[in-house]
Amino acid sequence: MNGVTMGGKVTVVGAGFYGSTTALRLAEYDVFDTVVLTDILEGKSEGLALDMNQSRSIEGFETKLIGATTTPEGAGYEATANSDVVVITAGLPRKPGMSRMDLHRRKCWHRSWCCRKHRKAFSKCRNHRGFKST
Repeated sequence: MNGVTMGGKVTVVGAGFYGSTTALRLAEYDVFDTVVLTDILEGKSEGLALDMNQSRSIEGFETKLIGATTTPEGAGYEATANSDVVVITAGLPRKPGMSRMDLHRRKCWHRSWCCRKHRKAFSKCRNHRGFKST
């Protein structure tokens, strides 16, 4: 990518549509040496990382992708150690009868819980995902 020096590691928490796309774009930009994709669904992030790694030569990027299954109790976050950036895309689906504000509050709670629970792995944790109010 036009003279940008590669280095470091980024972790993307959540391997859904938003998280997997974020991980792939971060890898394609070749800004980081490693992108770690995590999810609580067993094997999902590993499979996605494998698929993305196999596209490296075709798409022309060098960033290595690693998938890791994690648990709500905190297991499986070893691959995220020493991450320079953590992007939390993991969320919860909207349930019947739940307003958008209820969902927003629940997701904010979830992200803050994630930062508190895994602060050893994520030394700097910030939430920058926007909320669409309409």
